[in-house]
Amino acid sequence: MTHNNIALHNVTETENLPDGGLILRRYPANIRQSLSMLGKMVAEDSAGMELRFVTDAPCFRISLGSMPSFLSPWEQHGQEITILRGAFVHSIHRLEPGRINHINVTNFSGSDPFLDFTEKDSPHSGFSPKVWRIFLGRCANIYYGLESFGHAVRPPTEGEVPCLRWLAYGSSITNGASASLHLNSYVYHAARIAGLDVRNMGLSGSCHCEPEVAEFLGAQEDCGVFTLEVGVNMRTSVEPDDFRERVVRLLGKVHRADRSVFLITVYPNYSSGELEKRQHAFSDILREIHASGNWPGLGLIEGGSVLDSPGDLTTDMIHPSDYGHARMGRNIGDILRHALSSKASGTKAG
Repeated sequence: MTHNNIALHNVTETENLPDGGLILRRYPANIRQSLSMLGKMVAEDSAGMELRFVTDAPCFRISLGSMPSFLSPWEQHGQEITILRGAFVHSIHRLEPGRINHINVTNFSGSDPFLDFTEKDSPHSGFSPKVWRIFLGRCANIYYGLESFGHAVRPPTEGEVPCLRWLAYGSSITNGASASLHLNSYVYHAARIAGLDVRNMGLSGSCHCEPEVAEFLGAQEDCGVFTLEVGVNMRTSVEPDDFRERVVRLLGKVHRADRSVFLITVYPNYSSGELEKRQHAFSDILREIHASGNWPGLGLIEGGSVLDSPGDLTTDMIHPSDYGHARMGRNIGDILRHALSSKASGTKAG
């Protein structure tokens, strides 16, 4: 989706406000309305959305707003956004909810030597340093405009961003909970390693594989890689047989010969009693679905091979720390890179 020559990455719907603002939505309204009460709220956040554009302006002003986060109390005071040039971090800014935040950006790295040097990174990250990326966080963001002071602005072209898109569906861990900055979430570390462009469709506490969500995800034609991190959010409310039906229904919508689809078993966490039994049962069901042969080319990623140390968790013993997200990103990035490389060369991944 584009708006005034700016690419709106991971945005599927926009809403106009009376004050001229544009609310950016990951999930459209009809899908949000089908979710649980928490899911309706979580689906409004801007996790992994980006405003992407190219300009030769030596400075510009980006105007943004945000609605209060549903997260921890201290995050009600604002969300941080990251501005990047390609894969290079330029600056970090905190948005104050309830007002228009005008952020002045100086292109202090706009000299030819910078571009000459950083263009060498493009084959590794997939992003040209000519591309400005306004990377948004886990609150509902509002776009008010870009002032380029007379300089032309255009969306990135083919070759300036990674060519293969990865749709990551899952729980709060995929959504980026507990990462100090959303850009620190494991999916973005992994995408850098595997050369992918992430569309983060995680739903904190509300990844329930509803029929409407399955239909919506399957219709995302721009994505060639799908990871489905499912199970942990359903362990208190869904029986194993129902879980199996939900996963099979989801696969029926997203699985295709021209896509690379991976199931991810439940990431290790501290649990006991019925919760522990339930999540082990869910992971076994995912293994059985993968082994059935009913879904040619379907991949399986063991959560324990991604989050492979208890020390990678925070004190809640379920969400990763920043260090944990980085390690997870390295692990799953290597898995995806190897699997996609093997598929491209026509060999079977190990």
